[in-house]
Amino acid sequence: MLLDNYFLKNSTFKKISFITNILNFLVQSPVIFSYNETKEWRMRIMHLVDVSNSYSRKIKRELEVSTAHFIKIYTLGNTRVVYKRKAQTDELLVSNRLRPVSDQEIDFVLKKLVNLTQKDVQITRTKTLVDILLPANQ
Repeated sequence: MLLDNYFLKNSTFKKISFITNILNFLVQSPVIFSYNETKEWRMRIMHLVDVSNSYSRKIKRELEVSTAHFIKIYTLGNTRVVYKRKAQTDELLVSNRLRPVSDQEIDFVLKKLVNLTQKDVQITRTKTLVDILLPANQ
């Protein structure tokens, strides 16, 4: 009953914000609401999934030919995240072939993998790829 009164008094934006906060608390993962072309609200819950075993041959080949000594591959829906650790630097590559990578995805990946923010790292963006150079000794 209390929620009904809240929804009657407040705007759609406040309602979505309220629901997002509740879901973030319950799921313990960020929830994104987006308004698509068909004028419908769409909800996405972000989960970072380690898929390194599926790419074991590519990882082995990359470790042989590059200076990287640690490589992990994750997915975030259609977005692929590659975490490379080299002698002097660490690097995150975030790519999505279907659409540009969002700031929310970058923030989520940085928080989950290295506990940093966008202000702490150097970011290079292209249409479908984001290259993130991490500070030394992360």
